[in-house]
Amino acid sequence: MVLYLLVNLALGVEGGINQPLIGFDNLNSGVVFNVSLSNDLGVVGLSLALQGSFYQGKNPGYSLGSYGARFEFTKHNWRFTPVIELGSDYIYRELNQLKESGFTLSYGIGFQLKFRYESIRVYPEFLYDGLTDFSTQAGFLGIRLGIGYEL
Repeated sequence: MVLYLLVNLALGVEGGINQPLIGFDNLNSGVVFNVSLSNDLGVVGLSLALQGSFYQGKNPGYSLGSYGARFEFTKHNWRFTPVIELGSDYIYRELNQLKESGFTLSYGIGFQLKFRYESIRVYPEFLYDGLTDFSTQAGFLGIRLGIGYEL
């Protein structure tokens, strides 16, 4: 079973833009970068992704960034597939010389439209990307373009 999981891996890279939707009225749109290893487990596709994002504020001295690890669940063999992400992010923000940081639960829900040619997958992805510390929440509406290669 372990050999099957290692042999049947796919490597993916995503990049895109997130627009603040809930909780971050003082931010402009930001960039998102994601690198993932995924495997089709039959019923569901499971990916482990490392993701980073950066947002510049409407005030030139304000910025927000995050990076973390996520599990992503999809249906690999469907062309139009739902996406569910769950993980944890380290988030930091700066206003001039003041800095603040902490950990949050990150989640996402959306869909992918997959195009496949031999071992290469290309997919646009549309999703709501949320953050919460269980007392407050914030979220972004995102569009990404991903490229995957099945090893």
